[in-house]
Amino acid sequence: MVAIYARQSVERPDSVSIEAQIQRCTQVMPGESRIYADAGYSGKNTNRPEFERMMRDLRSRKLTAVVSYRLDRISRNIVDFAGLLNTFEQYGVQYVSATEQFDTSTPMGRAMIYIVMVFAQLERETIATRISDNYRYRAAQGLFMGGNTPFGYDSRRVMFDGRRVSVLEPNAQAEILRTIFLKFVCREPLSGISRELNARGAKTAKGNLWSPAAVKRVLQNISPCPADEPLYHFLTDGGYAI
Repeated sequence: MVAIYARQSVERPDSVSIEAQIQRCTQVMPGESRIYADAGYSGKNTNRPEFERMMRDLRSRKLTAVVSYRLDRISRNIVDFAGLLNTFEQYGVQYVSATEQFDTSTPMGRAMIYIVMVFAQLERETIATRISDNYRYRAAQGLFMGGNTPFGYDSRRVMFDGRRVSVLEPNAQAEILRTIFLKFVCREPLSGISRELNARGAKTAKGNLWSPAAVKRVLQNISPCPADEPLYHFLTDGGYAI
């Protein structure tokens, strides 16, 4: 049985979709096959549910070949891929790249695979560094880093350095947010805060009643906190780079 493996970490207009990967692999290895597809998983490691299922089937000797669109769909880590090639050889499983010509039966073919994997890992690490540097720059400029918008704020798009970026602005719920923090620093219990908010008719961001857990989630977000010395020490003690 032939295994077709497809992976797409992030769906972008310039990326090859899982469906397109599978179609290309089918053209290279026509006939009966099993499809294993991981959407939203990076190639930096092999902790992927469908990949792990494929490897279980391989070790159960249910597979004779593994096909992927490219080498980096299987892995972007040279150490992981070296181990995978050894496993493929141990169980007599052929590996085929649908868009790259490699003969794993020869020393030169295996060497070429390792060379390609070195550059795949370099590309992954370069992208990760670039993203990290961009996040540091955005954080240093006080821009919104993305994710769920904190309670009491709206995310607004503005122009910054010629690009559209997001910033946080207080909204109509900011007064509720201020009330929560003031009552907490006055040592009022979370249950008491939630009861008072419900008595006022105040709602959570999703329009629900307040509970102690909902109040706690709001208090755990540091977005409303002033950039003062106590916050600085709190963050540096927690290992944050300021």
